[in-house]
Amino acid sequence: MDKSRLDPDLMRAAASELEKFAVAFRLAADQVPTPERVHETLSPVLLGLGPLRERVERQWFAAQSSTSQRTE
Repeated sequence: MDKSRLDPDLMRAAASELEKFAVAFRLAADQVPTPERVHETLSPVLLGLGPLRERVERQWFAAQSSTSQRTE
């Protein structure tokens, strides 16, 4: 795989996780009886986003480094 590009499968996974977050966020907004309920609804989704965000960032930085090295 060309290191200057982000993995399309990883980008699709990130988009899917963000869509899940958006659905959970809308659900929480519709059911805002208490802040605790919002937290209960969003916590599992937010926990899932952390590792995915780290993978995307690592790949992005690797792509940036690869691009920088080629231009030097």
